Amino acid sequence: MVKPLLNEVYLRIGWAGEHISTLQEMQRRIEQVDPNTITVQGEAEQRINAEGNTEIITPWIDFGEPIYDPLWSRELSYAASNLRSALDYLVYALVILDSGSEKKGTQFPICSNPSEFK
Repeated sequence: MVKPLLNEVYLRIGWAGEHISTLQEMQRRIEQVDPNTITVQGEAEQRINAEGNTEIITPWIDFGEPIYDPLWSRELSYAASNLRSALDYLVYALVILDSGSEKKGTQFPICSNPSEFK
């Protein structure tokens, strides 16, 4: 019974590794952006708006190509989720090894403070 659970642990660690590899590739692409392609567009200036308040208009930066990949957060979420799941499977397997039977509600403890852990 425990061996299939440990297979699930390794499987999820492998999946997390795939997502981490994708994140590392995304990071390499960001690191390869040529700094000479980055330009500043516009100039800083102050204006008075319709309400009589001063507005500061700031220049914006053009990176030439996007350096942020919107899939970054998805890959990070999948990696973290798979690692969390691996911890849950591991705790479940350890409970079976320790007690000889399944115990409902077992999971890896993640708490905000020590009192929640108890």
